[in-house]
Parts: sequence; structure tokens; C-alpha cells
Amino acid sequence: MSEREPIPLKRPSTSDRRHRNSHSTSHVPELWKRVNRNAAPPSPAGADADDDDAWFFAGPHAAETASLRADAAANPRIHFGVSPTPRYASLLYGALHGDAPPTPPAVRVSRRRWLMLAYLSLLALLSDWICFSAAPIAPLVRRNFQVHDALLVTCFLSTNVVFCLIEPSVLKVAGLRLSIVGGAVAMAAGCVLRCVASEISTSAAPEGLTIGQAEAENGELGAPAYLVIAGTMLVGAAQPFFQCTPSLLAANWFGESETTLAATLALNSNQLGIALAYAVGAGLVRTDADLARYFRGLAALGCLLALGCALHFKSLPKRAPSAAQLAQLKRASDLEERRRTFEALRRAELGGGEA
Repeated sequence: MSEREPIPLKRPSTSDRRHRNSHSTSHVPELWKRVNRNAAPPSPAGADADDDDAWFFAGPHAAETASLRADAAANPRIHFGVSPTPRYASLLYGALHGDAPPTPPAVRVSRRRWLMLAYLSLLALLSDWICFSAAPIAPLVRRNFQVHDALLVTCFLSTNVVFCLIEPSVLKVAGLRLSIVGGAVAMAAGCVLRCVASEISTSAAPEGLTIGQAEAENGELGAPAYLVIAGTMLVGAAQPFFQCTPSLLAANWFGESETTLAATLALNSNQLGIALAYAVGAGLVRTDADLARYFRGLAALGCLLALGCALHFKSLPKRAPSAAQLAQLKRASDLEERRRTFEALRRAELGGGEA
């Protein structure tokens, strides 16, 4: 048996290697000159004068890629499965009309993002500070208000749970800014009520007793008790707007590599507030006068934060901080446009039916 002769392999010609796809590499220099408008492209012999772009796609696969070229001409933003560089995009998409495709809006993080985070973190810190402010000074609280510290914590947490269920709906309707500013104002009002209660209770009373003790001897709770309970419940109602929004603030203001850090800082400020409540209360509050000054300081801090939020806090920066936020804003804009169009069509149909 004779040995089989090897079948010779055909080496592809230079033109075949050059024209593997519709975008011939042999014309890149001329194409680049045309994009930059430095020189006019040479027209191949026999080319149709009306089809000025035919020379770009000369090759054996020009017929198969006719639909692709048509899509590229109709939609300069067409995506070919990769993210081309700006130069390649100009070469690939803009060459048909001599212009580069429109560039997407730039994303940039704002320096004010740290101010927004500081406001939210301080509000969360103060809310938990107020929640546990009565625990380390329970004897003074019972003496001045005739209220157990556990009752105040229970009122705070019960109100907190109820408003945690309401917070998503309020946030959806009012937005981030109004929710945070409204929560800060409510917390400041609660701090003021607690401050007024401490001022009334520590005022002079017969036989050297506090007002709270004098009213308790008559078998009823006085104004200081009701005021401190109402103030504590107001702070409990405000806390969900600081405790449940760090992730939204981080997504709106911070870049993709900073969202975790921002949310972590805001969430851990609650624990810092609890630590301050025990440290300041147990270390500095000893007498009735100390209690009045303590509640006065908390009220001043709450009012300052409410004023600062009203002046400076914003829901969104001027520019999107990340590509994900930019896409989300565009999606929300598209949905709003669709909703308006649907409402306009519905009104038109109802008007036509009535006519």
C-alpha cells in the first residue's frame, strides 16, 4: 500500500487575511485622515459616486454586513458587544457622517458628600443618645419626673417601631431632603419638650421638693412627666428617618467604591450615641441642676442640627457620583416620561369619549 500524500494546505492570501470582517484594516490610515478631516479619502476605481462610504467596507464580506452597516448609520450608539475607546468609536461610528458619537455625561463625586454624611450621622447619634439618656441617671429621672427610665425607653422604642413601618411611604412621597429635615425638626421639638420638663421640675417647690415630687404626693403625674414622655416619643418617631436612610444617601452621593464606607459610618453612629449617653450621664450628671443643664445641652444640639439640615442638606448632588446612579436617574426619568404620556393619552381618550 502506497503512503498517502499529504494534502497541501492553502495559505490565505493577503487580501483574505486583511478582509476578515467588514471593517478593513487596510483603510485605517485613510479612514483616520477622514475622521480628522485632514485629507479626503481616495475613491477606488469603479466605485459608485453616490455611495461615498462604499470604499470603507470593500471586501469579500461586504454583502453579508450590509444590515450591520445600515444599523450603524441609523444608530451611532449601537453596541457591538465591547466598550470601544473614544478613538475607535470615532473611527467605527463617526466615520459614516464625519462626526464622533455623542459622549455620555461625565460622573463626578461632590465634596459636599461628607457634609451630608456628617449631618445624617450626627442625627442618628443624637437620637440614640436621647433614647438612653435616662438609663444611667435613673434616680434623678424618678425624682424630677416621677417616671421610671424603663418607661421612657419603652415609649421611645414603641414609637420607633411604628414609624419604621411608615418611613418608606413618607420617603417615597416627600423625598430624602424633606424626610431628613422633617425628622430633624421633630427631634429638636422633642428635645425642647424634655428641656422644658426639666426646667419646670427643678424649679423651687414647697418643703424643698421638686415640682414632680410635689405633684406626685397629690396622687397624679404632673406636667413634667407628660412633657418628658411626649418629647421622648417625638424623638422615637424621628429616628427611623436617620436610621433607615444611610444606604440611600450613600447611593445618591458617593461613588461605587465609597458606598459601603459611607453606610457603615452612618450606621455605627447609633452605637456611638449609646456610648455617649452612658459616659456623659454617669460621669457628669450628679444633681438636679446638672440634669437641667444636661437636657439643655441636648436641646441646643438638636436645634443646631435641625437648622443646619434645613440650610445645607440636599437629596442629590448636581452630578451623578457613579455610572449606576446615572443609569438609575435616567431610568427614573424614562418612567416619569412614560407615566406622563400615559396620563395624557388617557385624558385624551376620556375627552374624546365625552365629546
